[in-house]
Amino acid sequence: MTRAALHNDWDAARKLHRKYLPLMQANFIESNPLPVKAALAMMGKIEEVYRLPLLPMRRDTRSKLQKVMGDVGLVTKPTVPVAAAAASSEFFVYENWAAGPHKAVLHRANCGQCNSGKGRPAGHDPNHSRWHGPYGSLGEAREATHQMPGVLIRSECKCVA
Repeated sequence: MTRAALHNDWDAARKLHRKYLPLMQANFIESNPLPVKAALAMMGKIEEVYRLPLLPMRRDTRSKLQKVMGDVGLVTKPTVPVAAAAASSEFFVYENWAAGPHKAVLHRANCGQCNSGKGRPAGHDPNHSRWHGPYGSLGEAREATHQMPGVLIRSECKCVA
């Protein structure tokens, strides 16, 4: 865009500006640098890891950012129908015993919190939590949570429903 403007090609500069304006606006849907880090992670450029006081983006704003990035062509939109994608999805189980009772939460591999078993909720110490998986089916992942010793609370992320 800058190069086009410097060469007095205002039509091209305006076209690029209009194309990327929604992305520029999406960079402010949450505090900096969360949208930028999430966008780079969606593009596969970085691993999405946060240190306190930063927290991962909320699921609703993450989905808005992902839609905008797909619209401008920075990430590919899924070509597989949603029902087929859900059926072929892998699952991960997040086990945590740092605060309170020992618990396990089931996630899809494409969940924003899960990040294919690499994500970690803010404030969770790697010495008191771990990911299990991938599991090929929802039933297999649920069974795994029942086989984990000491787990008192079993739940499923909204991404599973």
